[in-house]
Amino acid sequence: MAGLMAANVTAGNNGSMATGDKCPEESGPFSSINRHLEAYAMWYWGIHGYLSVVICVFGITTNVLNIVILTRGAMRTPINCILTAIAICCLITMSSYIPFALHFYIKSTLVPTSTKYSYGWTVYMAVHSNISVTTHVSSLWLAVFMAIMRYVYLQTKKCCNLQATCIISAMIGAGASLLMLPNYLMTGVREVQLENMTLYKLNEPAIGSTNPSRLALTAFWLYAIGGKLIPCTLISVFIGLLLKKLHESAARRKRLFASANKSKKSTNAGGPPGTSAPPPCFLSSSSCTSSRRCRRHSSSSCPRSPSSSS
Repeated sequence: MAGLMAANVTAGNNGSMATGDKCPEESGPFSSINRHLEAYAMWYWGIHGYLSVVICVFGITTNVLNIVILTRGAMRTPINCILTAIAICCLITMSSYIPFALHFYIKSTLVPTSTKYSYGWTVYMAVHSNISVTTHVSSLWLAVFMAIMRYVYLQTKKCCNLQATCIISAMIGAGASLLMLPNYLMTGVREVQLENMTLYKLNEPAIGSTNPSRLALTAFWLYAIGGKLIPCTLISVFIGLLLKKLHESAARRKRLFASANKSKKSTNAGGPPGTSAPPPCFLSSSSCTSSRRCRRHSSSSCPRSPSSSS
């Protein structure tokens, strides 16, 4: 989405600046800050594409390894099924971003051209943006599902089986696609004429306008609430409950260890530390005869000490 916004800004704002127009903010009190930000944006533009490609290649490699390892026979557990689904979402996002970064950041400059914003590449930008938001929402809801499953397991020692987990993970992906359906319907490509060039841009979301469309408002609030606010809140709540449960388990384990150590110390009170008290019959013969426990045994069953036998 950041790349999509940057591409839209490049096609729009830089097109106006190329004609000699100045932004209204350049004459305001924050013009020096804007110039610094513009200089930083120009500098970062030159390295963003290369950094993105390196990160995406590394992410694709590691996610492929995760998928291969987590889908082995011995590793097929419900939690690993969810982790595999999250890895697939990340793999799709990074795979679609590499062509976008190569074309819009590395191959092209900030100057809008008909080659940079051709119809095919603008359509690809729309597809990439929708894929990115869908996989991002899916990853968040999969993380919610995993947090709930772990908390329920600590509470009840019960967990979904592998088949049910795979079905729920697939349903989460389908639900994320349905949640982003208004965003798909709102996405469109329009033709723009700029300095005798034909460019193609995505439709403006019109959220900041005075009269936004109902479809744009629906897409915005569904993504903001259903795709961001609710899953992030649920993740925070269940992670907090999970940490609380782990803290209670650690405290309970500590009390058990303390109780076991206390009972061990009371047992070892008759001997030196770390040794157990000797049995009543393994004493001298006189003590064995006077002991109440040894009176129950025959005289032959009471072992005599070496001093008495000599």
